[in-house]
Amino acid sequence: MKFNGTWQVRLAQVVLGAVIVIVLTVVRRTNAEHEPVHLVTDWSHRHVIFSAPHDLMQQFRLSTDPRYVQQLIRRNDAREEDRDRWRWRRAPEDPDTIQSDWSIYMGSGATVGAGNFPAKFSFNTGTATCATDFVAYNTSLAGSTAQASVVAFNNLYVAASGGLCGTAPSTYWAFNTGGTVATSLVLSLDGSQVAFVQNNSAGTQATLVLLKWAANSGTIMSPDTLTAVTPVAYTTCSGACMTTFNFSTVPGDLNADDTLSSPFVDYAHDTLFAGDSKGYLHKFTNVFHGTVSTPPAETVSTGANIWPALVSSGYALTDPVFDNGTGSVFVGSPFGTLKRVDATTGGTIAKTVQIAFSGANFESPILDETNGKLYLIVSQSDAVTTGQTMNASAVYTFPTTFTGIGTSYGTQTILSTSGAGTNVYSGAFDNQWFLGHAGNMYVCAPTASNISTLYQIAVSNTGVLGTVSTGPALTTGASVCSFVTEFFNSNNTSVAHPAGTDLIFLSATALNVMAAPVDCSTNTGCLMSFDVTSGAAITTSTGTVATRPESGGTSGIIIDGSSASTGASQVYFTPLGSQTCGTGGTGGCAIQASQSGLN
Repeated sequence: MKFNGTWQVRLAQVVLGAVIVIVLTVVRRTNAEHEPVHLVTDWSHRHVIFSAPHDLMQQFRLSTDPRYVQQLIRRNDAREEDRDRWRWRRAPEDPDTIQSDWSIYMGSGATVGAGNFPAKFSFNTGTATCATDFVAYNTSLAGSTAQASVVAFNNLYVAASGGLCGTAPSTYWAFNTGGTVATSLVLSLDGSQVAFVQNNSAGTQATLVLLKWAANSGTIMSPDTLTAVTPVAYTTCSGACMTTFNFSTVPGDLNADDTLSSPFVDYAHDTLFAGDSKGYLHKFTNVFHGTVSTPPAETVSTGANIWPALVSSGYALTDPVFDNGTGSVFVGSPFGTLKRVDATTGGTIAKTVQIAFSGANFESPILDETNGKLYLIVSQSDAVTTGQTMNASAVYTFPTTFTGIGTSYGTQTILSTSGAGTNVYSGAFDNQWFLGHAGNMYVCAPTASNISTLYQIAVSNTGVLGTVSTGPALTTGASVCSFVTEFFNSNNTSVAHPAGTDLIFLSATALNVMAAPVDCSTNTGCLMSFDVTSGAAITTSTGTVATRPESGGTSGIIIDGSSASTGASQVYFTPLGSQTCGTGGTGGCAIQASQSGLN
């Protein structure tokens, strides 16, 4: 009888969960018919991902996480007005070249930076909107009356012959915020606010900036200069305004700047985390929804709850990643360990062994919140346990609940038995894996001679990594790859791919392979894409779909969406080196380019 009662309760829970999920889905679809559905795409969406839920109860739990909902929107973002029009889209002028729709001069030496991303806001995922969709860039230059530190463009969807928004984008807003923004921007879910960390002119003090923008504010070379208001005043200000917070100074953390750590927003709790160059993790509350009585503020406390939290003394922190499932923040440093920090108390719950040599770069982890797994790419492995390999380029897998102080080794998946110990950035999963099937993960990592090479790793639907396939060498000598960015485009169809095409995008900084199978047109930096729709094992002869020269390689790449309308399915980035921009000027360019096979 007890077994039957338990079974009945469980059945009732499952049925209730199914009803709730169905109701939520219907409500969302109903609202979508009358209200715009906003979509934010920034650096953090690629570091917190969700494989397909394994049951209805898990789906219900995840549906309360704004990032899960945003991923559902992002991966089902084929624009409704295009579904019946794709057959008549204009064919690409050159299907083997990633076409540049626009390239805007942002200043001498301007760049988003290696390992950083622009931030894209879509006002309504069902429609490409000229006036209110925008992409925002940091410039990595000191703001002044003649140089914007942050800038955004609208009227994005253009083409030389006339796109949805004409032939050229517009500067939506441009601000001098009084510092240098050298890490990625993040946006509020409604797009009305921007958060970022900037350093002062001496490069000795990091400051969190919360900014409310106003349309038609300034230009790149004549930006609006903002004066900070108090946090209380910020909650009610109208028009363009900002409030700032110098990172709290504590013993041993005086005048810390920020060199590696982009801010991460926990949207569910309106909390932001960012690291500094001295190893402290900072926490800010009420960042986008503060009120006069509860304005934005940094959490500064001692005793049981310690903020700022000392995570890696004397080492700059990487981008923090918050896990809603465990209430933990995961963050690393060039010291070579990954830490798990309690997001409430600031205490370090656990840290791994030194899995990378000190100074041998590894990236922030990719968190799969569905399966409770972390994936960390290392360019040169250090301490190992039985069966693991030293000095390898590898991917380490850890459970989000890993415990112990310096006792967790994780599971090592070797890419190259000898790594070069240079910068390495995280990879991406393919569409099949996001659909809940077995799929693949794609990463670019160095060999012993620092040859940037593309690798494919089989991955189960529960997140277990398997067989590694070695793809083409992308360079002929020492070079560094960018992040790998994946996008499934349901409007890019063919006989071979009637449901759409799954592409990955990445770049290499120099010494690019100019012959088959890579076919870069220059050896001084190259952006490239590969078709991974079939999921077939890649080989050293796997070829690119398209390439494009970019001086010094590119920053992180973000994807706009899926559309058949001319000029409305794009990638956004900046080169890392100077080049001649489409608007004139030689230096740093903000670039939008069409996805291969469209426009």
